[in-house]
Amino acid sequence: MSISERLPVEILQAEVMDWWETQHEKVSNGLDEKLPELLKLLDAEIEVMPTRAFFRKGKYHAERLEPIVHEFLEQIYEHFTSELDEAFQRSVANVESESANETLNTWSYKEMATAGGAAVATIAPLAALPFLTGGLVTSGTVVLGFTLGSPALIPTAAAAAATGFVVAAAGPTIRKKAIKKLKFHFKEVTFNKARIRVVGDPLKPEIGSLKGSLLNDLTNVALRRIEELA
Repeated sequence: MSISERLPVEILQAEVMDWWETQHEKVSNGLDEKLPELLKLLDAEIEVMPTRAFFRKGKYHAERLEPIVHEFLEQIYEHFTSELDEAFQRSVANVESESANETLNTWSYKEMATAGGAAVATIAPLAALPFLTGGLVTSGTVVLGFTLGSPALIPTAAAAAATGFVVAAAGPTIRKKAIKKLKFHFKEVTFNKARIRVVGDPLKPEIGSLKGSLLNDLTNVALRRIEELA
């Protein structure tokens, strides 16, 4: 096809936008579908959490829970980036080959995403962030029907010790119920923090997430392609 027969730039740019919209939806929906896998892993780990670990939750989540989240972020980032790269190559073959400017055929998706240093080249910076703060994270630790403290964070050793004494002094049945309640509340907090790391929080967009990183990369690629087609 000669240059004079090539499609108008506006049509090619519109096709890039269609590609961006399709991939945006795939990433968003795909992460929603993948999230339960992470929550299931965290749930299984918390279920076998020893009772004594509830008095050092910060240490437990740092050593046992954070590695699970970090590995998940790395694997899922690579999975979606690979899919986006394949979709990018197919789209470039269909769109940029119709343009007089075919230089983009030599770019990879990651190169386009990080052109000019505008995007994150890897999920590692995100994965390195702790997804859960230390301390006893509750709205007041409830044990045996009593609330020990009201702050959202109760990091003091005294509060942890008080909780431990109450649980230890109770009978087996009551102690079992108390531990079950502690696990339930700990799961709620853990799941919420992990969820934010994967799909983000619309009310707190400043918090980094896997979804935000992937969609930022995708948008940078689309904008770069549109710019090069002009």
